[in-house]
Amino acid sequence: MKIKDVRYDFEHIPGCPTCDYGSQFINDFTIVFEDNHETNYRIEGDNGCLISEGKLVVILANATSEEEITNNIIQSCKDVINGSSIHYYSGKLYINDKEVNIDE
Repeated sequence: MKIKDVRYDFEHIPGCPTCDYGSQFINDFTIVFEDNHETNYRIEGDNGCLISEGKLVVILANATSEEEITNNIIQSCKDVINGSSIHYYSGKLYINDKEVNIDE
């Protein structure tokens, strides 16, 4: 498995003007493999970013397969949600437009 390209976009949608409650952080990225196969990811974090660019780089640098990339992205999102002391921290993950449950 070789990665040919990564297209990445990040967007922050502000929430409450006073406390930022209800804000949304969206990561959209596409991983293009050497055989031109693409996998699209969309991560929507409510009230915080679920995966940083730095964390994504670490995941991509250490993965040996596409399955490992996907599993590590899922686990990274779950770790942020489950490790947060903020009870309203949640998010959604879509892989190739299919929702994956990360709120466990």
